[in-house]
Amino acid sequence: MGSTRNDGTIKVALTYDDGPTEHTLDLLDVLEKAGVKATFFVRGDRAQSRPEVLSRLGSSPLIEIAGHSMTHPDLRVVNDSEVSVEVIDSQMVIEVITGRRVVHFRPPQGHYDERVRRAAMACGQALILWTLTSLDWKHISSSMTAKIVTESIRDGDIVLLHDSEPSTVDGTRQFLNRLLGRRVEFVTVSELLGPTQPGHIYRGNVSLRTRALRRILGRLGRHAEKRQSARRSRQAVAADGWEES
Repeated sequence: MGSTRNDGTIKVALTYDDGPTEHTLDLLDVLEKAGVKATFFVRGDRAQSRPEVLSRLGSSPLIEIAGHSMTHPDLRVVNDSEVSVEVIDSQMVIEVITGRRVVHFRPPQGHYDERVRRAAMACGQALILWTLTSLDWKHISSSMTAKIVTESIRDGDIVLLHDSEPSTVDGTRQFLNRLLGRRVEFVTVSELLGPTQPGHIYRGNVSLRTRALRRILGRLGRHAEKRQSARRSRQAVAADGWEES
């Protein structure tokens, strides 16, 4: 955990994608009991299915609401009209249910192109990515989520989590218990970034050194995964050959 502030406090924005789901209110309860702010990037189709959950999120002074498309497609591969529908309709659904203006949009899986950027700009939304992923969707382990967030956060991080994963609820509880006494201030994306420009792309405020280090570690991790995968393949082939003989 690092800091660039004189008093040692770091500012971090927690973000939760893909809700509202059956786990969202449990997660909200964890956040509210801890007095922690967060930003939820909401899917329009799930908001329509659970309007009462989104309304409850929208009524919390700790929670910021943002858009995450209507149906969560890869926006790079749909046609132009579908791009517009995914961005604009999700904004409209959220605003109708919550009564809040939506000024931020996160493209599904972080994938975007120039058409996505233009669609967001047309409806007054900035594109928000992230600087740290918890990988909660991949390992589905509350303890691993807590470990990654606790050990990896840096000042200015936007942390990617998912309220669609049941393990994320307890994972959040665990890392909050570890971090709240360590001069970590949890803020919304708007509070972290300040004023944003529609159509512009934002990834948080971490230092260039932190970004470079994470790129290196990411490459090393991918190389390690490839080596492990190749080793497993060789072992499987050897086992098959033994059985056949």
